[in-house]
Amino acid sequence: MNWQKRLWRPEPSFRLLGKLLQINWLYVLLICALAGVGYLALYSAGGGSAKPFARPQLVRFGFGLVMMIMVALTSPRFCVCYRYRSISSP
Repeated sequence: MNWQKRLWRPEPSFRLLGKLLQINWLYVLLICALAGVGYLALYSAGGGSAKPFARPQLVRFGFGLVMMIMVALTSPRFCVCYRYRSISSP
C-alpha cells in the first residue's frame, strides 16, 4: 500500500507564479543565447539584412519559446486525462 501512495501523491497546488519559478531559467537563457547566435549567423548570411533569413527564424523561435513555456506549465495529469479522448475522437 505504501508504494501506491508514492505513485499517486497529490500534486502541489502552485499558482502560475509558483510554476513559473520552478522553470529552470538557466536552460531557457542558454537556449535564447544559442538562438541569438543563430540569428546573428542568418543576419550575416543575409548580407546585413534581417528580412530574407533572420526575421522568419526569429518569429519561429519566439513561437517555439512560448509553446515550450506553455508545455512546461501544463500539468502531467491534464495530459493523462485527455489522452484517451484525443485518441478515440474521430
